Amino acid sequence: MGVLGRRQLDPGVVALSARLDADTAAEAYRDLVFRQWWTRWQGRADAQGRCEVRAFYGKHQVKAGNQMTVVELKRAQGKATLALK
Repeated sequence: MGVLGRRQLDPGVVALSARLDADTAAEAYRDLVFRQWWTRWQGRADAQGRCEVRAFYGKHQVKAGNQMTVVELKRAQGKATLALK
């Protein structure tokens, strides 16, 4: 009997396999959303006081010096400009 046949006969094996797959999928999701798709940038403005940052669409918390604000980048806009003084 093949591996698939044994899994069908032993419900415990199927449940364990399904749980491992669920854990793997959940970890992959967390990795994408909270690591790979997370925009993180730290740096300095140029001599003119400007910086350009590529970011994913969505809301971003921006901090410069003692100032902090939230900017929302929408696909329809394509880009957002933020001025902190």
